[in-house]
Amino acid sequence: MKFSLPPDYQRFVEQLVGEGGYRSADEVVCDSLDLLRAQAQYRQVRFARLKQDVDAAIQQIRNGEVLRANPLAIFEEIENEPIGSKSRG
Repeated sequence: MKFSLPPDYQRFVEQLVGEGGYRSADEVVCDSLDLLRAQAQYRQVRFARLKQDVDAAIQQIRNGEVLRANPLAIFEEIENEPIGSKSRG
């Protein structure tokens, strides 16, 4: 597979190889794709967890188990959650 990078990315890849952190541009690209894959997997897990939380909340509403809550505080809690933290439950 062949592809081209914008000049600023080319310089960055060359810098990483030149510093000795990678043996080739191919290694840089593979490492970058590994990080991108991990990020995508993290997003999938996070989405699944949020969906579970929403589904549980909907079920609580249906069961009449609703408590007053501050939605903004809940979203702030979610945003401040450390990456990779274990799921509740």
